[in-house]
Amino acid sequence: MPKEQFQRFDLRECSRFLSGSDALINLRWIAAVALLVASAAIWLFLPDLLAFPLLVISFLIIFFNIFLYYFRSFCPDENRFFILQVICDWVFLFFVCFWTGSISSPAVFMFPVYSILVGFFLPRKHAYLVSGSGAILIGLLSLFSSLPPLAYIIGQSFFYIVVLFFCTTIGIWASRQLREQLDLSDFLRKSLEKENGRLGQVYKSALLMNSGLDLSNVLSIITKCFNDTDLSNATVIRLLSEDGLTLDIASAEGISSEYAQKGSVALKDDQIDSEAIKCKCPVFVGDVTKDERFLYKSEAERENLQSLLCIPLFSNERSTGVIRCYTSSYHEFSDEEVEFLSLLATQASLAISNAVSYDKMVRMDNSRNAFIRMATHELRAPMAAVQSVLQIILDGYVGDVPENQKQLLSRSNDRITQLLRLVSELLELEKTSKSHENFEPINLKELISRVISEIAPKADSKKVRLRLFTCGDNIIIKGVEEALFRIFENLVDNAVKYTHSNGQVTIRLLEDDETSTVQVVDNGIGIPADSIPKLFSEFYRAPNAKLEQVQGTGLGLSIVRKFVVMHGGSISVSSQVNVGTTFTVVLPKEPLPATR
Repeated sequence: MPKEQFQRFDLRECSRFLSGSDALINLRWIAAVALLVASAAIWLFLPDLLAFPLLVISFLIIFFNIFLYYFRSFCPDENRFFILQVICDWVFLFFVCFWTGSISSPAVFMFPVYSILVGFFLPRKHAYLVSGSGAILIGLLSLFSSLPPLAYIIGQSFFYIVVLFFCTTIGIWASRQLREQLDLSDFLRKSLEKENGRLGQVYKSALLMNSGLDLSNVLSIITKCFNDTDLSNATVIRLLSEDGLTLDIASAEGISSEYAQKGSVALKDDQIDSEAIKCKCPVFVGDVTKDERFLYKSEAERENLQSLLCIPLFSNERSTGVIRCYTSSYHEFSDEEVEFLSLLATQASLAISNAVSYDKMVRMDNSRNAFIRMATHELRAPMAAVQSVLQIILDGYVGDVPENQKQLLSRSNDRITQLLRLVSELLELEKTSKSHENFEPINLKELISRVISEIAPKADSKKVRLRLFTCGDNIIIKGVEEALFRIFENLVDNAVKYTHSNGQVTIRLLEDDETSTVQVVDNGIGIPADSIPKLFSEFYRAPNAKLEQVQGTGLGLSIVRKFVVMHGGSISVSSQVNVGTTFTVVLPKEPLPATR
């Protein structure tokens, strides 16, 4: 424990575990009762001795204790109040010893015990002075003890003085040791509370930083989290360009918009940031207005910025930028503070990396959708024209067509039809990325009845029976009618397509307070267990479905799942080969705001 952290034991601080004044008052009640009992015992068993003086002393102690109990509120100085009590107790103890054998009295041993308490509760100087008064009283007891020789009196008095001072020293030492332990315990407790608080702050900040994937929002949250630590009055995030040559201010908190829009800075020109990135450790600047490495001294002075801690940001061993923490007055960051801010920066790096990756993915997805939209639009018109020409030739409008040529043309027409279906589904797949359509109330039973009516001719031609079971006629959910129709049309059509003749497809419609559930059950060819996890992937078809020689693009179920997710719902499948398949779609009656 550093010497400057040690302070003399004070009675006010002692009150946490024991108050010196309260201790003496409580001990005095015990002493008074003990004297009363002793007086009674002497009166009964030792009639030759005088019990009356002890009885008088015990009553005096009681009255004195009552007086002190009420008088203490008028004595704000605890040390003086304690000394007053000790001196009075010395006097009472002197008379008790005097009437019970003088220096030979058993009660004389209370003087050393009391001196330990004196040393424990009082400052050193006061403790030795009070113990000295006790030593004088012991000397008087020796003087009144049958008038022994003067040398004996002096020797006995000297012995008791040494004992009292030794006991006082023990009390002082115990007080000091206890105080040091209390100081150490308090220091450790505060340090632990501080570390726990910082860990909690890191945890909450990590949750906030990773609560979204929009880059601008993530950056704004990060700067706010750093400013909320009380270690930064202004926070600036500077991100490296993709080529790693320039730094741009991506987000700032606590500085003016003019300073935040300073523009790009070449990494080689900024010695502070380049040093932090190169050494992969925080860089401290005591006063940015005087440091030659800092680029904008006058602006920093205008913004009232002085000290700076520049922390590098890394993701997968690759530098992504820096976080600058400014203080408005000189502040030399401690090792614990640097470690804490570096831990926050690590969480920030992860959040920024996730947001940047998501941003790239969104841009790639948008590019893909734009390409699909452009390509399919460009392909649809010429393929439709080719199909029209083939259909005219097959219908005989340009003359008779030999049978072998007709077969080839029919096969080509089927391929064109399949390509047009693929183009349509690609356009529909691109459409699922847009969820801004207006949601409106839709009667689910009526919508599924329309689906069954549309597919019924195909089912009849295959001799597949369609059945609908519903728990009610008025099952309403909110959604996009065209998308919901496409979901159930695809599921029912697939069920009919992969169910053999004389089979059955059952649609069950259920609901509870918050959701509606639609099950499409067939007793068709089923799906292999290893194909189920891949079933909703784009362009995937199960091996046994391909063997059925049924045309398909492999996009239908992918489109279905995206439309279901767009409505805030879920889709699952259970199947057994050659037994049948069940698709279960669960849709909320009120889609969550995030799905809209």
